[in-house]
Amino acid sequence: MNLLEGVRVGRNKFKVNMLQFADDTFFFCKLGINDLMVIKSIHIFFEHVSRLRINFHKNKLGGVRVGEDELLSGSNILNCGLISILFKYLGIYGEEGES
Repeated sequence: MNLLEGVRVGRNKFKVNMLQFADDTFFFCKLGINDLMVIKSIHIFFEHVSRLRINFHKNKLGGVRVGEDELLSGSNILNCGLISILFKYLGIYGEEGES
């Protein structure tokens, strides 16, 4: 339905709005109210369909070329914390990664 804007990557400008690894999901979007509400709706829908609870304390929001105030507003909408783009994932660190 193309509700989540996503980002364009690579030479051919391939649209990416979600990647999944193991039990993790990464959403890629423009930091706007529409995309944030789509992500929030996906979370709510997942909880209702699966009868599982999302641990929002584990969810993190990060951004590239996004101001701190915008990220804080987005994290309030999604009820999650913030993360630096350079982070640790599956044991791999970025330069300034969290442990």
